[in-house]
This record gives sequence, structure tokens and C-alpha cells, in this order.
Amino acid sequence: MAEHTDDSPGVLERARRVLAWLAGALFVISFLGLLALSATSYWTADNPWVTTLDQVWKGSGLVALALGCVPYGVAGARRARRLLTE
Repeated sequence: MAEHTDDSPGVLERARRVLAWLAGALFVISFLGLLALSATSYWTADNPWVTTLDQVWKGSGLVALALGCVPYGVAGARRARRLLTE
């Protein structure tokens, strides 16, 4: 079994990275799907594919952005705690 060092990411960090990558990939795929549909006659407001892809695009983008901001929020909280305890 590998030793855990301070430089190696923990289980939650690895899970966050994987989920952020998956959400980013889903964001790109759904955007490309929307782009492909927009060039066809199927681009109508009542097409369920357009609505589904739009919801997936928005949701996965939000999740990817939120997961990408987690390390910055954690670092900011640590900095703030360090400043307040000194």
C-alpha cells in the first residue's frame, strides 16, 4: 500500500478532480450536441433533445465550475483562519 504524504491528494480531492473532469466532459459533449442540432431543422423550442441538452449543458457547467472553485475556497478559508488566529 502506498504511503500517504502531505503532497499526495486525499480521497476527497481525487473524487473532486474526477467529478470535475466528468462534469467538464459532459459540458463539452452537451454543448457540441446543441451546436450540431442548431444547424438542423430539429432546432425548435418543443424538441425534447434541445431542452434536455440545454439543461445538461447548464447543470454540468455549474457543477464543473463549483467543483473547480473548491480548492480556492479552501485555500482562502485557511488563509483567513490563519490571519484571524495570529
